Amino acid sequence: MKEMDVVCGAIQIDDKFLIARRSKGADPGFWEFPGGKVEQNESREEALIRELKEKLDVDVEVIQYLCSIDDQRENFILHVHAFLCQIKKGTPLLQVHDEMKLVNACDLYDYKFQKADLEILNHINREVNE
Repeated sequence: MKEMDVVCGAIQIDDKFLIARRSKGADPGFWEFPGGKVEQNESREEALIRELKEKLDVDVEVIQYLCSIDDQRENFILHVHAFLCQIKKGTPLLQVHDEMKLVNACDLYDYKFQKADLEILNHINREVNE
């Protein structure tokens, strides 16, 4: 079974978090925290900063490592590493995916998430309530 390292950025903007509906052909109907694949010879933080710059045209600061989750799919295992981020520079391009939203932490549970994203959400909720 193939394995893949991916990173997710729970981007906090004021009291809200940025989430995106998965693009066509991936998992329609599910929402996710933006991120992507870790390339060879880069750290997870570097991968996250690069992915968010490429996809959203923003520079982020990694505030905290949230969690690591193994999410098994049909033909491969995703090792998902999630970070809490804040935007240092730029404004997110909200139409990059099919749809992208800024959502209050308490309202995030109203959206349909995959297993890994749901677990990230639980960590965000803990951080917000502590």
